[in-house]
Amino acid sequence: MTTIEQLVGAWVRLYTAGLDPLDRDERRAEMASDLWEHARALDDAGDNRIPAAVAIGARWLLGVPDDLLWRAERRRESRGQAHDLEKRRRTTMAGFGTARVLALPVIVAVAAVVVALAGVIIGNIQYVEQRDSIVSNSVLESLWVVLMVGSLAGIVLGFVVMRRQPGVGAVLVVGGAATASISTYWLIVPLVVAVVVSWYGVRRARRMASEATTA
Repeated sequence: MTTIEQLVGAWVRLYTAGLDPLDRDERRAEMASDLWEHARALDDAGDNRIPAAVAIGARWLLGVPDDLLWRAERRRESRGQAHDLEKRRRTTMAGFGTARVLALPVIVAVAAVVVALAGVIIGNIQYVEQRDSIVSNSVLESLWVVLMVGSLAGIVLGFVVMRRQPGVGAVLVVGGAATASISTYWLIVPLVVAVVVSWYGVRRARRMASEATTA
């Protein structure tokens, strides 16, 4: 191997250093094969060693910009692939984390809805039958106050935590709105308000989750 061929080989190793092993090895093998074929073609043509070295050196220097552009392109592709992998990893981990974080808010929201339904059913039975043997009216009134205050607090808290935990915020908003509407004995206006608040809360949570994923 001539000196110029050694220089070209050193250049190839230099500008492919730090790249993805597959791209690096493929490029080095390609350039080694191309260099060998070019040198042998010059030998077969009967050129002496000095013109052959000049031809190889000129081709090397003229190809330097293309080599650098090739490296820059591979680096961009590698960074893009790494970003995509990290994004998928973060999305997957966020899904697992959200499932754990959502457990308690979901349980609380479901429990509140069940309690509200039970209170409404018991209240209706006692009202129709004109008796308070199941649960005293004072207990039902206290339960109604607790549920309404808790529902409004849940809605407010849901919108507050929604920026950091969109799923938790959506559960709190929807659970609070549902509990409040049930506690008002399914009056039409509170029900409509609850539907609107729930729709807005879920829509806002999805938008924030999307922004967090693409960030």
